[in-house]
Amino acid sequence: MSAPGDNVFDYLIEGARVTAVDFNGAQIALTEVKAAAVRLISFEDFFQIFAKNDMQLFRQHYAQTLRNELSRPSAAFWDKNINK
Repeated sequence: MSAPGDNVFDYLIEGARVTAVDFNGAQIALTEVKAAAVRLISFEDFFQIFAKNDMQLFRQHYAQTLRNELSRPSAAFWDKNINK
């Protein structure tokens, strides 16, 4: 089973240009925040957040670094759901 964005990232790693479409806004928001995190935070922090579910670390990076990199709908999703 793959997590949101995994197929997109697989294609990107292979060098493809990708346009991702999903009817589930949560999937898009998670893919966007993962893409921003890959670019902007350390591998260690990325792993702690997405493999170990370190939500405190995620909240810290979201507020300080990641939010400004997201589309308005994805930022609105995380603003509403980050504490759930």
